[in-house]
Amino acid sequence: MKKFSGGILTLAVLLLSFLFPIYVQAAPSQPTRVINVVYDDSGSMIENLKTHEECDTWCKAKYSMEVFAAMLGDLDTMNVYVMSDFGKNETDSGPRLTLDGSDGAQENVTKIHEMVTYAGNTPFETVKKAYTDLTQETADEKWLVILTDGTFQRGGDINSYFAAKDPGIKIMFLGMGSDGIDQVNADPSKGIFFERAESNSEILGKVTEICSYIYSNDKLNVDTATQSFSFDVPMSELVVFAQGPDVEVGNLVAEDGTVYSSISAPVTVKYSTKATTNPQYSNHIYDENLVGSIATFRGDIPAGNYTVQAQGAETIEVYYKPNVDIKVYLVGEDGREYTEGAVETGEYTVNIGFVKSGTDEKVPASALLGEIAYRFTLTEDGVQQEYTYTNGDKIFAHPGKLRIDAAVDYLKYNQAIGDAEFNSVQKSDLTFTFLDTPVYQIDREGLMNPEEPTLIKVQVDGRDLTAAEWNRMELPRITIPEKLPFEIGEPELKKSSQIGVFELYLSLVTAEEAANEKISEEKAKKPTAAVEYKNFDVHVEGELATDLLSAQGEGDGTIKMVDNRSWFELHYDEILKAIAIGIAGFILFGYLPIFKKYLPKDLKRRPVIKGSPTKPGMRDVESHGSYSKSTLSTLIPYKAETGTIKFMPRGVPGGGTAMKVKAAGSRRMKIVNFKSYAGKENITFNGQPIPSAASKPPVYTSGVIIKVTTPGMDYTCVPKR
Repeated sequence: MKKFSGGILTLAVLLLSFLFPIYVQAAPSQPTRVINVVYDDSGSMIENLKTHEECDTWCKAKYSMEVFAAMLGDLDTMNVYVMSDFGKNETDSGPRLTLDGSDGAQENVTKIHEMVTYAGNTPFETVKKAYTDLTQETADEKWLVILTDGTFQRGGDINSYFAAKDPGIKIMFLGMGSDGIDQVNADPSKGIFFERAESNSEILGKVTEICSYIYSNDKLNVDTATQSFSFDVPMSELVVFAQGPDVEVGNLVAEDGTVYSSISAPVTVKYSTKATTNPQYSNHIYDENLVGSIATFRGDIPAGNYTVQAQGAETIEVYYKPNVDIKVYLVGEDGREYTEGAVETGEYTVNIGFVKSGTDEKVPASALLGEIAYRFTLTEDGVQQEYTYTNGDKIFAHPGKLRIDAAVDYLKYNQAIGDAEFNSVQKSDLTFTFLDTPVYQIDREGLMNPEEPTLIKVQVDGRDLTAAEWNRMELPRITIPEKLPFEIGEPELKKSSQIGVFELYLSLVTAEEAANEKISEEKAKKPTAAVEYKNFDVHVEGELATDLLSAQGEGDGTIKMVDNRSWFELHYDEILKAIAIGIAGFILFGYLPIFKKYLPKDLKRRPVIKGSPTKPGMRDVESHGSYSKSTLSTLIPYKAETGTIKFMPRGVPGGGTAMKVKAAGSRRMKIVNFKSYAGKENITFNGQPIPSAASKPPVYTSGVIIKVTTPGMDYTCVPKR
């Protein structure tokens, strides 16, 4: 088996490509197409009439039609007119085959493959009938494709016939062989295209050259060894053609692992072995290399690196349709882009750029878009200018409605159209003037006259606003340029009943600020303490946009304030705070040892009382007294602590009352009820009784030795631990 040539696939694909040009509209929809194909099945397609040598031109032409059939869209119709059907001037004959794209690619390919014709002459009546029938069709796109290898019989002046052709019909002549129809004058501007190959061996390469010229870079570079390719613009369709004896195209796999499946099962196209029913050409040859698999992938296919799974492929070719629209931009002198809406009068640069279909995502410049031709027309207030501009041209936007209708031709037969509408408005100046500035009064309860507004008047270019302009005017923005020492809520602006006059209302703290800071409404009205309210400046700026103008401006004013609080009211909170701090300090100081006297810390809660007998027959005894401190004396600042010490066993007579003590400083204590013990010789403190004439309470430490003598027993108590 011979190695497969990529030429025949290129022929088939590229022929099909210019049969199906892409027209990208603002509202994307699949166009309807009708393709009438005139198929030359004359004997010269099978046998060279001069040398009588057999040739396979018929096989290549029929194989190309199989590819055409494989690529029909669901809304496409292909009619095949066979020249031998018109051999007897039967001008009323119709097409041999009518293929509907919705029937499925493989079924349509099979119909072409099984079609066997008689192999007659090349009557021009076939072309006329195919063209006439096409004029009766209703479709978005209509093509007449003529495959022939010789001069038409009974043709007359072909160029005269098509000189006044329907502009909605495009015609493609493919002349094959040295006797091709060289009398056709191609005129691409009128939709008439022609190319001729000198010999049968040049047909495939020549057609490839023609279609490559027409479509520029419509074929991607494929690394057959790795079955990989890449592209840098988003695609809406990729058509994979692979050749090989048992080839079949599988899935498309992106670099990130995303798998794309073809819209239907891959279509197999294959050479035909039977050329004609005419016994005159019973001997004929065919090209066994013509075997391929075609898979179509459609959808939003992002730019990137891809691999196609094509088992058994010896050659792979990938053709594409970019997934792009165009967008019109007005670019101002400051570089800002506008795509619609209001713009100021002045000079702009018109930029037309590609975007991904259905989005505003810009598509970078790419060789895959081929040679690009831009053009646009300008319509101002409904009047279209005669001049046609190109991309990057400058225009001047006069006041009024502005519309730009743009068209971009790329990859020869591809066209994208778009439009943009703008409202060009005169640039104007706004001025803000403070008409009335009331004096805001402050007292200890807050703002005394919050209902009095400051009036601010706005004008455009020195004149008063109209009612319509006033209705379109949005509230301007108020800012306080400097940080104030007192609290002021955000000023509130409202439109007054007078056209062009705003009312500014003042508050100390706005309701929103109070809510955010969890401040009560009553507290929010209170003025800032210890700070005098004074005049402060405010800044106002705003815009006005209407169908006729675009204005902006700013202004400054002063808010007048008088603080009526007295010095005492102004500093009321501070005074209260100082008093509170003073009281707290006074109380706290009262617990310091320098101001408050504390009983000795080493007084024992249950001091030991030891009894020593003074008479025979008695034994030593031991018991406990008690010590308690007055809680109130401990809590009251500046007050000396007091307490009670019991130094005699309970029930023993002659011991006197419990000793009441009071802190005397330096961790000492004095006996408050000393007179209870004065003049009693049986009660001594550190060995000495309290004199009966004592007038001041004696002072002792916690280690004082208290001794009480009773009949038969001496009791000693030391309250220290």
